[in-house]
Amino acid sequence: MSYKEESVKQGGGKMKLPRYDVIGINAKGVVLRDVGPWDIFPTVTNAAEVVVAELVKRLILTQGMRLFYSDSEGDPGEILLYDDMTFKCFTAIDENDSLAYGARIIMEIA
Repeated sequence: MSYKEESVKQGGGKMKLPRYDVIGINAKGVVLRDVGPWDIFPTVTNAAEVVVAELVKRLILTQGMRLFYSDSEGDPGEILLYDDMTFKCFTAIDENDSLAYGARIIMEIA
């Protein structure tokens, strides 16, 4: 599943949306891969608030799910969310967390 919309209204102007693929999804989490090209589109990292809002709006990301991603450098990470399903911060994947580790495996084989 790919998302390639051109832009979204943000703070009075239009912002290009990042291009990303949903490469894994289940009841516990969503796994994204940032696909670029980054000289034309922002990265998932640089537009995390917009990406989270789009995934929530499309009902791909719902309460209680976790959001993992492979960034523009191919490094795995997790986007943490507030209870209201908005972007909070980024964190590294914990190898001792089985769900996070599974997301990393999906990123490596997708």
